Amino acid sequence: MAGLLAAVAEDYPPTALTALLADSLTKVLDLWADARRNGRTTIDIRDLDRAVTSEFAPAIRAWRTGDAFPRPRLADTAWPEPVPR
Repeated sequence: MAGLLAAVAEDYPPTALTALLADSLTKVLDLWADARRNGRTTIDIRDLDRAVTSEFAPAIRAWRTGDAFPRPRLADTAWPEPVPR
């Protein structure tokens, strides 16, 4: 799945909605895989919010203001540690 999403992201400009969706889905799937690997049955909604908004918030802001779209963080970049409970 990671290879497929990376290929999708590479086929589109970094500011294309498809590339943003691929990057966000990759982060969400990483959270899911980490939870399963560590035997957790739940994922903190704050982590999901960060996975999605880290890609879409800058793009939505640019779209609303008419500014140039920022280059999104790529799916294979380091992901910050989860928020402590």
